[in-house]
Amino acid sequence: MNSPDFEVDTVALWYWQYGSLTYSLHADEEAAAWSALGLDESGEAAVAGVQFADGRVIERPLGVAGLGTDWWPAYKAVEDRRYEEFCKRQREYEQRPPRPTRQIRDPFGLDQTVTVDANEPEWLGSAQPLGMPR
Repeated sequence: MNSPDFEVDTVALWYWQYGSLTYSLHADEEAAAWSALGLDESGEAAVAGVQFADGRVIERPLGVAGLGTDWWPAYKAVEDRRYEEFCKRQREYEQRPPRPTRQIRDPFGLDQTVTVDANEPEWLGSAQPLGMPR
């Protein structure tokens, strides 16, 4: 009998990495789906499929790679959740007031104007290169 604090791995995520088929064990299907999504987003490996402790297997069909696919319902669910969270953060970011900025001149005598945050040091952009009179 397992103690309540002991998690049992019930899902194996199979993937190709460095030319070899390997796996990672996960406590549940959602955790495996998050891991698969991370591997796809990072490009570190090519997910081959998922195997459950009860013997079920969901194989990623050949030619179905990357994001935006619905070969595995749990994968699609976490991908949708990730996208919803991204959209929420984007909306929050767009609603923030703009940060105060100021204009400076480049310190290299190129007569370039650069926009910087208002809290950058006052000396930024005020240097004069040696040997170049202004």
